[in-house]
Amino acid sequence: MAYEATAPAGAQVRGDMRALRKRLDTRHGVLKAELISSGNRDWWRDIADFMAPMRGRWLTSDTIQKGKRNNVHIKDEEGILAARICTSGMMAGMSSRSRQWFRLVTKDRLLMESAVVRVWLSQVETIMRQVLHSSNFYDCMHTFYGELCRFGTAAMIIFEDYEDVLRCETLTVGEYVLAQNARRFCDTMYREFEMTCGQMDEAGFKLSPTLQAKKDRNEAGWRDSKHVVAHCISPNHDRIVGRSDDQHKPFMSVYWLQNCDEEGGGILQFKGFDENPLIACRWETTGNDTYGHGPGHVSLQAVKQLQFETRAKAKGIEKSLNPPMQGPASLKDGFVDLVPGGITYHDDRPGNKGLRQVYEGWRPDIEAVSKDITDVRRRVREIFYADLFFAISQMEGVQPRNEFELVERKEEKLVGLGPVVDRLHREALDTTIDRVWAILNRAFVAGGPLLPTAPDRLRGEQVDVDYVSPLAQAQKALGIGNIERAMGFLGNLSGAFPEARDKLNVDATVDDYFDRMALPPALVNDKKTVAAMRAARSQQEQVAQLAALAGPAKDGAAAVELLSRTDAGRPTSVPLRPY
Repeated sequence: MAYEATAPAGAQVRGDMRALRKRLDTRHGVLKAELISSGNRDWWRDIADFMAPMRGRWLTSDTIQKGKRNNVHIKDEEGILAARICTSGMMAGMSSRSRQWFRLVTKDRLLMESAVVRVWLSQVETIMRQVLHSSNFYDCMHTFYGELCRFGTAAMIIFEDYEDVLRCETLTVGEYVLAQNARRFCDTMYREFEMTCGQMDEAGFKLSPTLQAKKDRNEAGWRDSKHVVAHCISPNHDRIVGRSDDQHKPFMSVYWLQNCDEEGGGILQFKGFDENPLIACRWETTGNDTYGHGPGHVSLQAVKQLQFETRAKAKGIEKSLNPPMQGPASLKDGFVDLVPGGITYHDDRPGNKGLRQVYEGWRPDIEAVSKDITDVRRRVREIFYADLFFAISQMEGVQPRNEFELVERKEEKLVGLGPVVDRLHREALDTTIDRVWAILNRAFVAGGPLLPTAPDRLRGEQVDVDYVSPLAQAQKALGIGNIERAMGFLGNLSGAFPEARDKLNVDATVDDYFDRMALPPALVNDKKTVAAMRAARSQQEQVAQLAALAGPAKDGAAAVELLSRTDAGRPTSVPLRPY
């Protein structure tokens, strides 16, 4: 369903399409001017030169050179390696392919006590994970995190796809511009990129008359000829509420040919969406800034320092191995043999010492430079949170004495990453789950809906997302240590004062602990099951108590029966006790 063949409505005349094209071009130009004036593009160019030489497209102004990207600025690869660690750490910590990173819960937590509701939510989660696995979502998310940690801003588009249900495309900085709404969310994107005529045709675009004529004539090379295409995703402010056709849906996606003024204004496709397919996220923002900044901005100067010092170190080593020489002027036009074991002949005159080093008695301090390079590399790794993602293998200083101390150290470092995790949940993952949920609700397989029918108890109720990724759990688990310490204190105290146990609400404590640990609902019994188990256990205890009393009662009954059989008139011998 991605790039679905949906052309502009036939009711719209040629002038309407040209007017739409003019509005799109105007706003695109305004947003590009804002990006350039903000200085973000200059930042991105520097970061790309030193940390990601293959990223960035710069609004097609230098697309001809994109195949000749060079890394002449890079003498030390620490910036690239640190960004790679941060990218992999964010991918594994936020949305790993190999483990569950989200779960569906109801807004009303009392509904989670229903087994029917939990089963249905579990089925939907399974389908969503299967769809994400079968698509290119995780590949694109890895690139998304790489853009985010280097450039501070990342953007991705989630399309509907006929074969894989959904298909993603991650953009790179420079080829797109963003605009945000009043709630400070980026909901508008314009971009420029190249497409071949064959790609346009396969995508179902309505070709311009010139391109259509080339296709009909099957001209040589028409399929591989490249053209600059512009794309806009934004809220559809001109829609008529209540109409459901593409041109009146809440969001619109428009493709058009640049520098094309033919019939239809060069519009290739006009498609509407019920939800925004754009996923745009910032690492950190300042005020009302549209674009964010991240570890790449903070570490840029340190990475540049590494290039300078590495180059200086190499020059120092070269001077030590092949030092500059000086000698008498008579050797200028003579033969000088500098190979090992070579002999150079010259006149022996007073004061003529032959060849010697220019810097006599001086040696470059390679060790000092190497030490400073090591320190700068450590700073770069810290900026990219390498010490957090490799908390054990790269731990420096006094090693932790036990697992508890290791957890405490990691929790301290997570405090700095916490705001970034929260922003990723709000701007990226929440929007992703909403988009995937909507696509699956519209999807049909074998004539039936892809998602199972929701139980009656959920009708009209809101379903939320609870993130259970390692980084999300680490944020929730910050209070688990307090719970465990409180339990240890209570255990010690109750030994001397048993009444202290009355202060603890055991069920509430267990529920909170399990929720922070993000245990699957299937592993935790609901309140009804717990009540039934406790009632059965209480009944068994009562039966056991009656059975324990049955023995003495039986002996007493036998004694009574024996006395009742004794002859009442027969005198009973009573032993005399001496006083």
